Amino acid sequence: MKGNSMDKRVVLVSHNRLAEGMAGTVKMIFGADVEAHCLTPDGSVVELGRAVREGALAHPDAQTVVVADILGGSVCNQCLQDLYGMDNVKVVAGMSLPLVIGLLSIDGALSDADIEQAIEDARATTQLVTLEVADDPADAEDDFF
Repeated sequence: MKGNSMDKRVVLVSHNRLAEGMAGTVKMIFGADVEAHCLTPDGSVVELGRAVREGALAHPDAQTVVVADILGGSVCNQCLQDLYGMDNVKVVAGMSLPLVIGLLSIDGALSDADIEQAIEDARATTQLVTLEVADDPADAEDDFF
């Protein structure tokens, strides 16, 4: 997919170890490395926010896209506070694997429209899935795949 020519960093932030697990899953499925910062029960949300800010400052020629686990959570709020006013940073809340892969699928930096499209695409994959039982068990094998 097409984005602009600026490089992009994706940084995952979460409560407990969700961001680390998501980063590992993204690497396994998509092959991309993403940075992860986790707020553990004995950790400091202020230190997490500071680390994310320092990473963005260390890469002034790249867009930093921060994906937080939950809108309104302490991790997201701290990042919003610490990253306020930084032109090369975007923050997205509501981490999911389809969202992260969608953001990574676009080359280069992301416009707001690119991010909104990735969010919509991720929403479309969030559905209640039901398995229906076939009347004839012999048909069930053929219909399953």
